[in-house]
Amino acid sequence: MEKTIYLLNKNKGNIASISIRSIANKAGIGIGQINYHFQTKENLIQICINLIIDNIIKDLDKSIPTSLKNPIDQLKYKAKLVMDVFFNNPYVFKILLSNELKYSCKEEKIQKIILYFKKTVEDFIIPEKDQLILSFAIFSIIQAIFQNNENSKRNIGKDLKIKKERDIVIELIIDNIFGGYKQNTKRKENQQ
Repeated sequence: MEKTIYLLNKNKGNIASISIRSIANKAGIGIGQINYHFQTKENLIQICINLIIDNIIKDLDKSIPTSLKNPIDQLKYKAKLVMDVFFNNPYVFKILLSNELKYSCKEEKIQKIILYFKKTVEDFIIPEKDQLILSFAIFSIIQAIFQNNENSKRNIGKDLKIKKERDIVIELIIDNIFGGYKQNTKRKENQQ
């Protein structure tokens, strides 16, 4: 699987340019072993993408500094982190967000990222029915920025390939979406 991930990165996520033969050659094994264990190239790639995304999602919560008490600061931090993960693993997320594979776990992985934001959105006084919508909005904005970053300098005056400029955009978006909401202090008290 390590060699498949290497080939995905080398070929910029272009699945069509990766063959079972190239995977087998890179791994130093026979084609039959790959076919026996994974049946198809697409199955192998899906398993690799699942592993990468599961590890990324698992690591996201671990990296939030405990010093961030304000939910707006926490959301900014989380959104920047997810954005950085997208930009640091572009081909993984290109495959996740595209329809190139009949990716059976696509919706589940996207839902996990949305719920990652919802954990903090719950810290605002927002009707519960709207919390998931706003969490989805954060993910959708990140997705749109990621998928349209090539023309960002021309379109919005920010080069989104540059982390500092992405961070400015994320801060502006989070401030404007959540700046008018009050923090749910009762929820915080109940958690302590």
